[in-house]
Amino acid sequence: DYSIDVGEENYTTNYPTYGWAGAPDRGNLHHITTSTVLREFGISVKVETNYTNICFVVYEGLNYTGTFNRIFENYKLNCMKEDFRDYSTGPINVSLTAGNYYVIGFSWNGTVRYGRDNTVVPPVPMQYGSIVSGMARTTPMWGYPPATSYNQSVTVTYPPYYMRTLMGEAPSWLTVGSLSGNVSPSSSHNITIDVDTTGLPGGYTDSSYLYVWSNDRDEGFIYVPINLTVGNRVFYNINLSSYSAGDWAFVSFPINVSGNIQDILNDATEGDGGTAWDVARWYDPLDAADPWKICRAGESTNDLATIDNTMGVWVHLTGNGGDHILTTSQKGAYSTGMVNISLYTGWNLVSYPSATSRLASTTLPGAADMVAYYNSGAAYLVTEALPTAVTFSEGNAYWVHVTADVIWNVGV
Repeated sequence: DYSIDVGEENYTTNYPTYGWAGAPDRGNLHHITTSTVLREFGISVKVETNYTNICFVVYEGLNYTGTFNRIFENYKLNCMKEDFRDYSTGPINVSLTAGNYYVIGFSWNGTVRYGRDNTVVPPVPMQYGSIVSGMARTTPMWGYPPATSYNQSVTVTYPPYYMRTLMGEAPSWLTVGSLSGNVSPSSSHNITIDVDTTGLPGGYTDSSYLYVWSNDRDEGFIYVPINLTVGNRVFYNINLSSYSAGDWAFVSFPINVSGNIQDILNDATEGDGGTAWDVARWYDPLDAADPWKICRAGESTNDLATIDNTMGVWVHLTGNGGDHILTTSQKGAYSTGMVNISLYTGWNLVSYPSATSRLASTTLPGAADMVAYYNSGAAYLVTEALPTAVTFSEGNAYWVHVTADVIWNVGV
């Protein structure tokens, strides 16, 4: 069995390698310096008597010592005898106020074994404060069932106990398809993670953790850091200063947008409207019978409808006044990672989706043996050359010939 949490803060350790039975309550004392929310906490214990009840509890105090009042409790009832495993509150919502102290712990009415790492010396830093001490006494502190309040008088610092605490709001941009389930031994299960950057400004950065908990005795949890950087989204200006009305322009765009070609390459939407075209062409290497796909402006029966930043196109200009720039109608960002372009045996009409100009031979895969670039004086408006002789740059389109099907990983 597994469960998944998404959050900003988690203090945890794996299953204890040792433990003992003792007083019926244990926990950790936290000092909160930044207000947050406790969203879940759990423990790894070995229940040694059948029908043991475990209570999860949170106490709040204004100072390190003195009266602590219970602000949360819930129970796992009738736990049966078994080896070390994870027990959890499940999703909760407990507000923790900056400046206050909180005992996050558990108690029980049977016999359990638990543990702590004696090599850890508090305070243990956390994003929202610190763990001041493990709560270790040989006599009960709050007992079972937990008292509504108790006097916290422990002043000696103890190593923290094996617990996990999930604090902080889950980021709105990250969602997980399956938060719990079962995976059979010697099998695997895929988890879908969706990232939605809608409304986030360019340059926004954030990070989170994906925590996967399970009752696997050898590996009770794993965590995966997830970092988000939103690129600066811009309208892209395709420079057409070397073209005139009536020319065929050989162009592309590097920003990560896709959609209807008549919409994206409409200079009147975000540009000055001085550039217009009536026909666009793209070569599809997978359609041997009809490789040339065409879009005629204003028509709906086109076989070239969609364009993205991996495609190079021929565009027939009917006007190129004003700033001599074709401005995309959508904002997009340069990729922060590799852009993969599928190249198929033979010729491919592609873009160069990178802000960094590179010699073709240094960016293309080894299967590329020839390229072609725009040349207004050539018979077919392109000149073929070896990859060692051509520098690729953004905004332009290129022909690339490969001797075998291959993926071209275009760097940033």
